[in-house]
Amino acid sequence: MHRRYARRVVHAISAAHSGRFEHQLQSLRDQRDEDALIAQAIEALTAAGVAVIDRPRWTDDTVDLESLVANVDDVTEESHASCPGHAAYVESLIDDRHGDERLVVETTYVCTDPVAYGHFEAEQEPASRPKPSTNEVFSPRSTGWARIE
Repeated sequence: MHRRYARRVVHAISAAHSGRFEHQLQSLRDQRDEDALIAQAIEALTAAGVAVIDRPRWTDDTVDLESLVANVDDVTEESHASCPGHAAYVESLIDDRHGDERLVVETTYVCTDPVAYGHFEAEQEPASRPKPSTNEVFSPRSTGWARIE
């Protein structure tokens, strides 16, 4: 964390020499405000007992709760709270829906391993979920299981 702030100071000094100090200073203030909003959201999640993770990559098993169902019911934040895979990630966004831009923090609830915990994506029916055979592999870039010839 200190290394990150040290870099910011170096950038501010460099900006002062090139005449961009006010711009750099505002950028640092904006970043400070964003960091504070994110820290506040993470603190609230942690206090509520929710595991906080980094935003998942598309190759991860993690799936947003909005995309999951269990049996025939949608998975909600409340119904999923007891799942061992229950977690959330926090990211900042610029909200310009009301004509002015403002920084907001969005929390997305996820399951870190939906298959292991009995969930499936809403588009799939449990009976139609693909079952791999010994000569099939899952490709995240395709629509599902692919046969190896």
